[in-house]
Amino acid sequence: MSDFFDEADESAKAGSGEQNPTMKWDEDGKVLKGIFVEVRPQGLKSGDIVLMATIKEIETDQVWAVWLSSRILLDGFLEAAPATGSKVYIMFEGKKPTKDGQREYNMFHVRAEVADHELWRDAMSAKANKAIELNPAGRGAGEGSNFKGPSESPF
Repeated sequence: MSDFFDEADESAKAGSGEQNPTMKWDEDGKVLKGIFVEVRPQGLKSGDIVLMATIKEIETDQVWAVWLSSRILLDGFLEAAPATGSKVYIMFEGKKPTKDGQREYNMFHVRAEVADHELWRDAMSAKANKAIELNPAGRGAGEGSNFKGPSESPF
């Protein structure tokens, strides 16, 4: 397994720009069991910044990009706080109605074998810093942004 991590490290250092395929959460009960590789802030075409987790699926060795753009999925990762190299379990439960019944949201469950809360605090800081860096006029982590602190929840 060290060859994979060595190659990933070399690729990241080289700035290859290659991207892993994105995990699609398109069916209720879909599960991803894998090894947590990394988390990093990524810019979207909209200008927003989100965290992206990289997971190596255990059964197939496929490496997946898991975009933490869903508030529920991000909160699940922040709570589980998977450490680099830790086993991680992600289940998409499906769409659930909000308390007022006006909208739906995607419900996820995230578990990690080993937690590293400092890694995830650093990732949230990096996300905020990248947003500010890309939008120095103030849109990054304040008004007009989708960025919310880790304790805020829309539900």
